[in-house]
Amino acid sequence: MSALLVLATAVVTVTLGPATASAAAQIPTTPVHVTVQTPTATSGPTSGLSEIKTNAGCARGALISGGGINQTIDTATASNGNHVNGTGPSSDGNTEFTGTPGVVATDVGHWLAFGGSGAMVDSSFSTTPFALCLTSNLITHTQVVMNKLAGPTTASTPAVAVASCPANTVLLGGGARTTPASAGSLKPIASYPTFHNAAHDSGHKAAANGDTNPDSWAAVGFNGGGSGTAPNTTYAYAICSQPGIDTSGVTVTVRFHEVSGPTTATTSQTTATSCGSADGTLISGGAAISGGNLTTTDFTAPGSQGDHLNGSFPSDTTGTPVSNGTITAASWTAFTHSGGADSPHTFSDVWALCAHTSSGPAPRPVPAPRPVPAPRSVPAPATIPGLTTLPGPTTTTPAPIPGATTPMTTLTVIEVPLPLGLGGVAIPIAHVALSNTVGTVQSQDGSTNLGGPMPVVAGIAIGPVCILRTGSHSLTAVFTPINLSNVQPLTSNTVTFTF
Repeated sequence: MSALLVLATAVVTVTLGPATASAAAQIPTTPVHVTVQTPTATSGPTSGLSEIKTNAGCARGALISGGGINQTIDTATASNGNHVNGTGPSSDGNTEFTGTPGVVATDVGHWLAFGGSGAMVDSSFSTTPFALCLTSNLITHTQVVMNKLAGPTTASTPAVAVASCPANTVLLGGGARTTPASAGSLKPIASYPTFHNAAHDSGHKAAANGDTNPDSWAAVGFNGGGSGTAPNTTYAYAICSQPGIDTSGVTVTVRFHEVSGPTTATTSQTTATSCGSADGTLISGGAAISGGNLTTTDFTAPGSQGDHLNGSFPSDTTGTPVSNGTITAASWTAFTHSGGADSPHTFSDVWALCAHTSSGPAPRPVPAPRPVPAPRSVPAPATIPGLTTLPGPTTTTPAPIPGATTPMTTLTVIEVPLPLGLGGVAIPIAHVALSNTVGTVQSQDGSTNLGGPMPVVAGIAIGPVCILRTGSHSLTAVFTPINLSNVQPLTSNTVTFTF
């Protein structure tokens, strides 16, 4: 088998992920990987009661799992009005999803961040977006679910919109947005993971520290100084895995932290929480400024009408934003501000969502196959500079096919996913149980032949090595004997897998 792996390395001139073998059983998967993309800050707003839009985008093949925002503010009085106006996913780095609620997009690769102003502005104002870009052999497609709520229509009364993922999908992250920017006291003051169930009042109560697999994302709009009008709207966005993907091996763990403050006028503070060593990879996060106890009671407003967010972003443990290209981010920070008045009984809240994958159910036991002589050794080709040797695969022999009797052909496939969603390498191995196995095996993906017929040596046909596109594949193998008068062609079991 080692010669076979060297052959695969020689054919595929990129660094490969772990090789796997499948028959009809679920197999271990690799962890999720996240890269943070964040461009330089965009200055503004430069006028009162307005906003600026900024965008962070993922590399080709990566998918948005979440995103963030950070603002630069002055320490003077003007800082009281500079605030987050929203964050959310985008298909192209410009378009917002504000139409009909429901699934509004799939496989998005951009994150928008909006910085808003009150009546006063300062030349120091700027906004920086953060895109958390996911690559995973398991979560290969995503969808965006949007929900919206008219409001807030009353001053100092929060409006909570909740977007929920479809059944049998995984929540990865989310965002919050309020419009219009011309209502300068209108802003989202919370964006957090939750559950759409009675225990969480359909999302009005946030997910707590240590909770796993939340299914919804909540956005809280707050109109600090005015009565509000009909155009005021609060939007919630949930980033979910695509239906049809088996995510039973995915665990998303919530990390949450709440502290008192800021309570003094014209004061800001940062609050951070982190993924634990066993939690997996940071995939997104959320933030709030509130009346506290968000995981045990419904959301309550903070102590002052002017309280607002100035950031929600991936960071180190001290609250410093991570740099562009970071692949080891493990903490999330909430950046909160009190506005122009003292704010008693006000709290800062922060959430981190952390994901890891684990192996699925063990393959069902099968009788040991009939011993067969090992195929003749194949000399390993010379080492090619720059290539990475593949880790050894775990080969799983498929269970007997119901109703099948010997003679028979069984198929096992070694799978080697390629990075960046480029598909993968498949190596079919056919075992022919027949007293006289002189013949060839033709492998097929559906009705398409994969290469040419491979000779059967000592009951085994290996190959060809195939590079397959991203998506689902169903491989079979057909054994054709040299002498058709003795036995007819034999078709194997079907092996289905996804790259």
